[in-house]
Amino acid sequence: MKNAFILFGIIGVLFSCNTFSNTKINIDISNINNEIIIKDENKKYVYGLYCKIIGEVNEIIEIEFTNNEDTVSYRIIPENGKIKFSYDADWYSNEFIIKIISDNNPSGYINIVYRFKN
Repeated sequence: MKNAFILFGIIGVLFSCNTFSNTKINIDISNINNEIIIKDENKKYVYGLYCKIIGEVNEIIEIEFTNNEDTVSYRIIPENGKIKFSYDADWYSNEFIIKIISDNNPSGYINIVYRFKN
């Protein structure tokens, strides 16, 4: 029984040292300045990133997901106005940038759910 308490204590300490909560941002595309910079406020060493972008738009747009160092960059082009993108892998920067590119004045929304792994 004593070993079980020790094991649960160790597991509790390990879980308390890691950040498992996601942050969610809701953005109205018509009110955007075409670039969103999201930074890790923990100031810890980042080794991974989980990011999910979903949304809907009424115009043709292009979304670029990047670390702004030309090492990681993805282009997202919505199909039928639906935006669905997911990234869950290594990431060695304490920020990421989402650029929205359009020739028109799009309207719609995007929801960004992310978690820096550190």
